[in-house]
Amino acid sequence: MRFAHVLVLRDLNRYYTYAVDSGIEPGDHIEVPFGKSIALGLVMGIIPKPSTRYAIKPMIRHSPHLPRLYPDLIELIDWFSDYYYVTPYVSYTTIVGTNRTWITPPAMPAPPQTVPDLPLTTHQQDALNALQSTTSDHLLFGVTGSGKTELYVHLARALLNQNKSVLVLLPEINLTPQIQRYFESRFGTGVTTLHSGMTPRQRNIAWSQIYSNQVRIIIGPRSAVFSPIQNLGLILMDEAHDQSYKQDNTPLYHAITIARKRTQYHNAKLVYGTATPDIGLYHTLSKRNQVVQLTHRIANPTIPLPTIDCVDTTVQPTTDGISDVLHQALVKNLDLKQKSIILLNRRGYAPFVTCSHCNTPHICSQCQLSYTYHADQTFRCHRCGIRTTMTHTCLNCKKPGLHASGLGIQKLELALRQQLPNATIIRMDRDTASTLKKQTEQLNAFRSHGDILIGTQMIAKGHHIDAITLVGILGIETVLNSPHFRSSEHAFQLITQVAGRAGRGTQPGRVILQTTQPDHYAIEAAQTYDFLGLYETEIDTRHLLNYPPFSHLFRILTYATVAKHALAHLTQCYQVIRQALPTATLSEPCPAPLEKQNNYYRFHSLIRVSDAQLPDCHAVLKELPAPPKSVRRHIDREPVTLV
Repeated sequence: MRFAHVLVLRDLNRYYTYAVDSGIEPGDHIEVPFGKSIALGLVMGIIPKPSTRYAIKPMIRHSPHLPRLYPDLIELIDWFSDYYYVTPYVSYTTIVGTNRTWITPPAMPAPPQTVPDLPLTTHQQDALNALQSTTSDHLLFGVTGSGKTELYVHLARALLNQNKSVLVLLPEINLTPQIQRYFESRFGTGVTTLHSGMTPRQRNIAWSQIYSNQVRIIIGPRSAVFSPIQNLGLILMDEAHDQSYKQDNTPLYHAITIARKRTQYHNAKLVYGTATPDIGLYHTLSKRNQVVQLTHRIANPTIPLPTIDCVDTTVQPTTDGISDVLHQALVKNLDLKQKSIILLNRRGYAPFVTCSHCNTPHICSQCQLSYTYHADQTFRCHRCGIRTTMTHTCLNCKKPGLHASGLGIQKLELALRQQLPNATIIRMDRDTASTLKKQTEQLNAFRSHGDILIGTQMIAKGHHIDAITLVGILGIETVLNSPHFRSSEHAFQLITQVAGRAGRGTQPGRVILQTTQPDHYAIEAAQTYDFLGLYETEIDTRHLLNYPPFSHLFRILTYATVAKHALAHLTQCYQVIRQALPTATLSEPCPAPLEKQNNYYRFHSLIRVSDAQLPDCHAVLKELPAPPKSVRRHIDREPVTLV
């Protein structure tokens, strides 16, 4: 008789021991008796007969309709549960998913005609040689338009020739069609995508194709990092600095961490590609001489990067948020039949609703966040999604004095249509492009006949349209003044990334940045694309304050419908940690910057520990007292925002 540790697919915090039939191996799905019911389970490992006074129940049957998971996925499930403080079941559903039925993959279509790889410039060839010289992780630090994607193709081809598979990770779903077309044009069949925008059947087919090694180039956003790849040789992380690689709800995993874990298991290569490196990643890899740079654009190396001109909106007036400088530049671009994009990272028509009589803000009762007025005459909370019919009556003074103020993207669109009536204007945000299909349609429409594309952060990265020569940036202060030690870095990245959409063809590009803080060091660094200048300022500050990369940062967040319950439990956790780790840097429990969301009051505490303290910190966090039923708790060990 053989025995196994089994992950019963229920939200429980341990494995169970069962007797299993001969032929059952780790990775098999089996049905087991569990209490008075029958449950599905995953065999995690075969073990010797345990010494126990309890009778060990035998399995009921094998579940052949579910595939046997590969050993690296079994190890990943076990590691993920421990590393991110979640139950094995949450780990399983995150990595494997639910309702994952085995589908025999359909026959692959006839390979389409492919085009040859583009010849590399001397700079690209030098970078390729450096990336291929070792199996170490490398940061590919290349300015926008420097040909990083072409290097990805050359790296992938070398690994495919060794019978290895390649995973290409992207920060946003809307970038997948463009990258998929690029790789299919070079490799034909054998390329697939895997993302949440697919139907369950499409995802199952893609998963089965990857599992059976029918496709060997996999493209997708962060969840694709869990693909069931047999023989992984390379992970390419495009726009590796991007915050979207971090999951913002439970489980709070970071795709970079998972990618490192998977490449370590397979002894594979990991390449981070970006024009605006993460400060911590650059600090680590530059010390190891694992940074490869591309300093020139390839389309026309004689054309410099776009100029970035600041308009100080505390001095120069604007009309409906648009300065005279930007307006004149837009008119000129229209006359030249060239395309423009404008970034404003604020959805809705106006982001603030207040009473003109008592100055009380009109806020969401569940989040205590100001409502945003939308052009469909509704008030919406962009945190919890509540939508209410517009009213003029103030809830505080009961007088009809509510009015909307500030600049949202809907108001910007209306203003541009009034100022430039002959322009074809396309707006792209979560309200107009909520699905991958709509995002692709809008980008294609702009590419074919649009004059001006206005949008939120989703337009800022990865898109290559030669005819764009002008970029306008509005409202960067919302990023620059966010409550996080990385806010300056994030502002620099956003400015540089959206600036990089301009001047990618034969004409030079220009960027007009409207801001109330033109003297901020992040903006001054962005104007000259001076990443090293930003890095030196940031790294000194972080060293002084003991922030990453000089420490490991954890965040404990508690929330409850009764504020004192959430605070009491967090205080209890704080006292346990303070006693166990007296030398750690630990902030006292306090309200989170976003104090209330979805009717839950939120409190948090930050922990910073050294490399030496990390194992002890992890052990303490695993053994924290369980929260009461009225309180929810998250432990975030890689926070990228602190709201």
